Amino acid sequence: MDKDHEGGVFPTMNCFTDGKIRKLNYIIHNPNTVEETAQVLLHVFVQTNAGKVERKLRELSNCNGEIGEFGG
Repeated sequence: MDKDHEGGVFPTMNCFTDGKIRKLNYIIHNPNTVEETAQVLLHVFVQTNAGKVERKLRELSNCNGEIGEFGG
């Protein structure tokens, strides 16, 4: 194994000529308002978790022995 790949997830961070360990620093420019950003994030999270919520609702309705208002 190369010396660059020994001991750690980010071994190349130790390989700078000055020997200092670097931390990554990200700056993100967001031209949207706080409300717009919150709305977009909420929309993304709802879409991402919709399948999990639907699956859990079906699971719960099957446990009760009836389909209920959320079933199909």
